[in-house]
Amino acid sequence: RQEIAVYNKTAGTGFLGGPRHRKGMGLSTIIYGCNVHAGGRRIDRSGAYLMMHQDGSVSVSVGLTDMGQGLIMMAAQMAAEALGIPLEKISVNPIDTHLVPDSGPTVASRGTIMTGRPIMEAAKKLRAKILKAAARKLSGKLELSNGWIYARTDPKKKLSYQEIVNDLYAAGGQLVEVGWYCPPRRAYNFDTG
Repeated sequence: RQEIAVYNKTAGTGFLGGPRHRKGMGLSTIIYGCNVHAGGRRIDRSGAYLMMHQDGSVSVSVGLTDMGQGLIMMAAQMAAEALGIPLEKISVNPIDTHLVPDSGPTVASRGTIMTGRPIMEAAKKLRAKILKAAARKLSGKLELSNGWIYARTDPKKKLSYQEIVNDLYAAGGQLVEVGWYCPPRRAYNFDTG
């Protein structure tokens, strides 16, 4: 914030003829594109691979490189939040395009959206499996939050996330999910930009 004197041209003095100052706040807006679009459509896609382990931890694999911008931490935070489990249960694997297809370059402010979207898609599928297994033990609409599964109508009725992971492993269910994201295609005029 900056203190600004508003000048009255007619009187040659401050605001409304007096030497008063007003405090204000400036606001600027910008439209800023993310992703490579236009000529980069071929590489403008990304994937994520989430695997739940028997100890309840989840490993996340993505195809974009962290070059110091915090992509790895963001990926872990998004997975934890989307799954409803503590952050310490999430690990992000080193980037390996044998696990996840190459998701293009880490440029054009695309890291968060191109990594986050497929993580959220895969986490949504994994979360649905967890809640479906929990529904065999709890009734009503269920929620998974901070490592607990509870009935929304009666939060005192709850199960630990680990208990459901144990049930899923005992049943031999698939606890791996893949997410994929491709941004909407836009028309681009190379003559006008």
